[in-house]
Amino acid sequence: RKNDVIGVDVNMGCPKHFSTHGNMGSNLIYCPDLACSILTNLRKNLDILVSCKIRIHENIEETLKFIAAIQETGIDFYTVHYRTKFQDAKTKANWSIIPEIYKNSKIPVFANGDIFTPEDYFKLKPCK
Repeated sequence: RKNDVIGVDVNMGCPKHFSTHGNMGSNLIYCPDLACSILTNLRKNLDILVSCKIRIHENIEETLKFIAAIQETGIDFYTVHYRTKFQDAKTKANWSIIPEIYKNSKIPVFANGDIFTPEDYFKLKPCK
């Protein structure tokens, strides 16, 4: 029921085959038109928060282009998981690109990946 939901978060970051085989999940970073169409349609048809979670592209410039495109859909915020589609939890998240992502964000963005304890959080350098 509509009154029970305050937002919809689209998981565009799942690297598992059941998500990616139909160009969903983390494959959407390679299909920006489809990703933007999904977000635009949700934004046009819902009067609740709309957000998404993405993974990074192997190329930072492609990540930034994708982020610019999804921001234009009118979503309220997004989350970035700082691994690529091809990296699993054994690969350390690439926190070094957080400042570049934040600098290019017009809407709120959340960081995701490799924060397991309060100490992990305090190891991060703040973004200004």
